[in-house]
Amino acid sequence: MVKESFKERQERKIIEVCKTFIRTEGTLRSTAKLCGVSKSSVHKYVRDDIFYINRKLFVKCNELLKHNKRVRAMRGGMAYAKICSKKRADMVRTATEQN
Repeated sequence: MVKESFKERQERKIIEVCKTFIRTEGTLRSTAKLCGVSKSSVHKYVRDDIFYINRKLFVKCNELLKHNKRVRAMRGGMAYAKICSKKRADMVRTATEQN
């Protein structure tokens, strides 16, 4: 049985993380959670390392990164709206309980 070198293990891990990123079409944060690595590691794998290993994966990852960048303001706005609606609901509940 041939033992896998560090470089081979690292390349396999990078490919696995990039494929997960593409398959889930998620964010760097969600991919990091799924793969058990840090967000900065996922970003480095997706943005830099995969370029030297697999160009087709690099192109797909880059497209998804660009898409995530375009919609991040919208995601932030949705998160803010969710927080505000929860606060409003709490205020209404408190006001009704006081009466």
